[in-house]
Amino acid sequence: HQHRGNEPLEPDEEWLQDQTRCVIARLDYPGSTGYGRAYRTAAFGNSGVAEARSLIAATTWLTGNIADPTRVVWNGSSYGAVPALIAAGIAARQGQPDIVSAIALRSPLCDPRKKWDRVSANLQDVGLNG
Repeated sequence: HQHRGNEPLEPDEEWLQDQTRCVIARLDYPGSTGYGRAYRTAAFGNSGVAEARSLIAATTWLTGNIADPTRVVWNGSSYGAVPALIAAGIAARQGQPDIVSAIALRSPLCDPRKKWDRVSANLQDVGLNG
């Protein structure tokens, strides 16, 4: 599913696509509306992890079908930075550390380098401990 339906690309996404001929996928993460209660509540109590698993699954499908696996970049804005970081930890633990070439964070709601003792146990559990 494409997040936000058929809306046009954001200006930075359009520039990136023009410059690199990349594939841009926007995900409807668990917790999104329009797919029923179970889907909307899937992320409750496990913030970021369900979304991260969706990101890994989408990346795996894209790189197996239409995208160059050596040129994958995850872009997380605001809360979207959290699942991107968790996904990197999960992928590394699953033996897929190269699933993504880079992660771009814009206005992240987290900084895993600071105050690690206060970071969610979910982040620590998936291996984002430096």
